[in-house]
Amino acid sequence: MKEKDWKMTCGNSIMHLDFQVVAQWTRFAANDNAPPTFADQNDMVREVFTMYPLIKAMVDAILAMDKCKKFLADRPKCPM
Repeated sequence: MKEKDWKMTCGNSIMHLDFQVVAQWTRFAANDNAPPTFADQNDMVREVFTMYPLIKAMVDAILAMDKCKKFLADRPKCPM
């Protein structure tokens, strides 16, 4: 991503993989509804995103989009 100056995982426009990466973030690392038994797993996912700041920046950019905000606000919480 860095050497090609890509803003998304597969280029400069949103593709399916980008939504899968965002889903991993919202399902695990950013899931405030997860029970304590999943804390280690959520911490591991959070560490992976911390190691790759370009991926985390891409996730933040998608989560900042109005359609994404509305979708996340309207969907049921992930029970995990």
